Amino acid sequence: MTLRSIFCTLAAASCALSFAQVTTPKYVSDRLIVRFQPGTSATTIQSVNAAIGATVSRYMPSIDVYVVKLRPETTVTAAKSYYTRTTSVKYASESFYSKVDFIPNDPDVANGRVYGLSRINAYAAWDLTQGRPDIKIAIIDTGIDMTHPDLKTKNVDPHDVMDGDHNPTPSPATNIHGIH
Repeated sequence: MTLRSIFCTLAAASCALSFAQVTTPKYVSDRLIVRFQPGTSATTIQSVNAAIGATVSRYMPSIDVYVVKLRPETTVTAAKSYYTRTTSVKYASESFYSKVDFIPNDPDVANGRVYGLSRINAYAAWDLTQGRPDIKIAIIDTGIDMTHPDLKTKNVDPHDVMDGDHNPTPSPATNIHGIH
């Protein structure tokens, strides 16, 4: 190994370490989610927040939590510690960043008519890719509905091994499941 290749290797490793040390914050640095004990008065909530200099940024009644904005000099860790030691607080949590997962706009997915998607990890796969029109797949099943809006323009040389023809639409007598 030459001196030049050793230098290049070290430079690349140093560069990789520099990038590896850059981290994305996992939570919002000036917010906290606080849930007060049931029956806590508005006056108590206001005084608990005022004692640390926090202000209510948002109230979410559906889950009965307050998003509080912290002063710039107050860390999330210190504020969380303060709130969790306060008897009128049920819990305090960081306001974690979240990633919106891809959900197809298919109404059958939304209303639960499509089964098995979680069993085949389809939701995790959709977060990586939503497919490409140049990719071809084979469906091996007892039949498919050739008139289905997602499939009718995409069938290439279908073959029905059950009936030995090129019409994979199942007969009503055997149509107990499949792609539909």
